[in-house]
Amino acid sequence: MAKGSRLVFILVPLGLTVATLVCLALVWGAGLRTSALQSFYFIKADTSKLNADPTSNQAVTDLFLKFLDSARTSNLLADYYQVDLSSYCTGKEGKSIDFCSKPVANFWFNPVDVWGLQSSGLEDLFPKQLQDGLHTYQSVAHWMYVAYVIAFWSTVAEAVIGLFATCSRLISLITSLVAGVASIFVFAASLTATILYSVLLGTFNDVLKPYNIHANLGKPMFATTWLAVVFSLAAGFFWLFSICCCSPHSYNRKDKSASKSSSGGRWAGLRGRGRMGTGLMAERTPYTYERVESPFMGERQPMAAGHEMTDMTAGSHTGYEPYRHA
Repeated sequence: MAKGSRLVFILVPLGLTVATLVCLALVWGAGLRTSALQSFYFIKADTSKLNADPTSNQAVTDLFLKFLDSARTSNLLADYYQVDLSSYCTGKEGKSIDFCSKPVANFWFNPVDVWGLQSSGLEDLFPKQLQDGLHTYQSVAHWMYVAYVIAFWSTVAEAVIGLFATCSRLISLITSLVAGVASIFVFAASLTATILYSVLLGTFNDVLKPYNIHANLGKPMFATTWLAVVFSLAAGFFWLFSICCCSPHSYNRKDKSASKSSSGGRWAGLRGRGRMGTGLMAERTPYTYERVESPFMGERQPMAAGHEMTDMTAGSHTGYEPYRHA
């Protein structure tokens, strides 16, 4: 019964851990070319309506637009760009994704490299606000990537160790510690991604608004990563709770009493000792007793025939005399 109850308390956090893994797998798999994950991205830039508004620096605007129009004519500029955790994807307006870059570690979306501006000298024409924003984004994106890596693999370790948590409370304790590490990094990664891309979104829209380039955040992606936080925290709580309840080695009071009686207990040799040590009273099931020989007196000998006892009856009228004289 105890093991059955403990199994229930183990399956709940184990299921929550698996749910966390599923959410993190969706975050990692967002860069795959599949229609099911097309809506999973951190930020999306729409360049399909590229245009120019009059600005104070008309020469820069004309030069920048000339290059972008040339890139679009050469099919180097996509209609939209979706930024994921380890890659980016592109596609045509109203159509599905047609290209995804190869996933790389410590990925960050660099428009200068993606748009091929590094050899044109136009990267210096980007407003300082955008350049500073991209530099900050590059630095923070490195930490965010590391946090997601630790979060994923610590959650995997949590699930594997948790499979053996029914064996002992010590394993539950170890699982709880690993779950704590996983929860910390899942939360840290999700919080970093939310703040980072929210700030980048504001900078991106402010700077590129004159070119009619707009960006938006991917709600499904952020909902998924924060759902992973909820699942991870809940799993950690139930792993911690499994340490305190339903020991796999517990047994009820009746079994404990039976174990004592079978082993004899502390007073096994003395319980039921008869008068003058001539015998023991052994307990029998359910509530009857049987006399047995005492181990201290050896084998019991039959009583030898003796002299006939004098009948001390009340018929004697002689008084009690402590000293009788002849």
